[in-house]
Amino acid sequence: MQHTPQLAVQFSVYRSGVSNYSQISISQPICFKDIVKRLQLRKYKLFSEFNADLNKVFENARTYHTKESGEFQCCDIVEKELVTFLTSFRQSIAAQNEEEEISESENSSA
Repeated sequence: MQHTPQLAVQFSVYRSGVSNYSQISISQPICFKDIVKRLQLRKYKLFSEFNADLNKVFENARTYHTKESGEFQCCDIVEKELVTFLTSFRQSIAAQNEEEEISESENSSA
């Protein structure tokens, strides 16, 4: 199987192919499917909760796979891209909130 960045962390960790997952010091198994489900169910109240789960996916992947493996290397790529995206997203939201505050301030003083 060819390794792509997405394959490194996308599949459920509960499938039979990784039956020894809990024996490799993975006390809190989680994957992107779990995070998507939690997002859909609105389980995250704070960004920090969402971010902690994302970090746990990468931490678990690095614990389970060896440094030389394609999965480990793909994990680095996916994490870097995700951090870039989330940083940009948060900046965009902050700018949008700032614009709304200015607009509300202008409307209330008029």
